[in-house]
Amino acid sequence: MPTHILLVSRSAVEGFPPTLNQAAILAEEGFQVSVADESLPKAWRPDELPGAVTRYSLVAGRSAKGPLGRFLNAFRFGQNTRRLVRRLRPDAVIGYAPEACHPLGELPCRFGALLLWHMHELPEDMSGWGFSALANRYVLRHARLPDRLTIPDKGRADELARRAEIDADRIGLVQNCPRPVNHVPEPSLRGLLRGRIGEQARIVLYHGAVGPDHGLELAVRSMPQWPKDAVFVMKGRVRPTFQERVEQLAASLGLRERVVFLNPGFQSTPEHYRAVAGADVGWTVLEPNNDNWKYGSAAC
Repeated sequence: MPTHILLVSRSAVEGFPPTLNQAAILAEEGFQVSVADESLPKAWRPDELPGAVTRYSLVAGRSAKGPLGRFLNAFRFGQNTRRLVRRLRPDAVIGYAPEACHPLGELPCRFGALLLWHMHELPEDMSGWGFSALANRYVLRHARLPDRLTIPDKGRADELARRAEIDADRIGLVQNCPRPVNHVPEPSLRGLLRGRIGEQARIVLYHGAVGPDHGLELAVRSMPQWPKDAVFVMKGRVRPTFQERVEQLAASLGLRERVVFLNPGFQSTPEHYRAVAGADVGWTVLEPNNDNWKYGSAAC
């Protein structure tokens, strides 16, 4: 029997390409791979994971609302996570981010499984009694528990070692970067923007979290130096207050029609790549306003 590896994420793995990539790589290497998260089967995207990967839902009924509901949801997630580990008895378990590592605890170790923690970002030492705060504090205080602890880059590894009071050599580096795309897909971006930009416009594209810390206002301020047929497209969800601020900035520079916000809703990775393939220039900047952004190049 091939080695069985269980990947656990509280959030739907569709929102975390690094988890999808690692599941696919492990399956390609001949491991038996299972993925568990808190999404309902009706929301799963079958084109996101290889057919050989088994998917489990850790949802128990409907999500409850309000502060008590959030506590109950976290409690149920922890219960269902531990039940699944007891039932599957995998050879190795990978917990993604504190929200999965905390509910797993040391349970996999009791069954002789290897336990790995992967941090998508640097855990913060948060105050309060919310689930995220408890999970973050647990990871920082029990960083010696897993057989392997990984994070995307050395800068954050050094900072995590300092916060968790462990040797930085205990932390492995596993980048969050995308896998190579060997064949450029048929572009869809101009279709998504039809009627909003000129047919001959050249597109500078940013995609991701549309908000501060990504140099977007800096890009808009630089646009008077751009070719007159260039437009700046920001693809992703955006808070109305930030969008209004950027639109006012663009209007003050006489560029309102050349600054475009595009939110097509959630897209699978193949759908997203088809959109990205239609850009002429890509833009990605992280302003070093905190340690996660300061050391974020390996995640980009």
